[in-house]
Amino acid sequence: MFDVLSSDYRRRILFELKAERLRVSEASHRWEAEYGDDRDRIELLLCTIHLSKLADFEFVEWHRESDEIRQESRFEEVRPVLDGLY
Repeated sequence: MFDVLSSDYRRRILFELKAERLRVSEASHRWEAEYGDDRDRIELLLCTIHLSKLADFEFVEWHRESDEIRQESRFEEVRPVLDGLY
């Protein structure tokens, strides 16, 4: 679990999912200003690395067709860790 949480992008995805569903396009737009990184680069990183890793651990469910990210079956296991971090 801690390997999954080692990335700021992955922690941010999980943290934002505590309250609502999330779309990759919305996240990349918001994070562009915060991280000072290019929106296309953020989307590429999310889609090729971070979302796959979170999905492998069943923390998120990612629907590529709709661009939507949702909590998955094991999300509640990571919630206490997120609560302690933020």
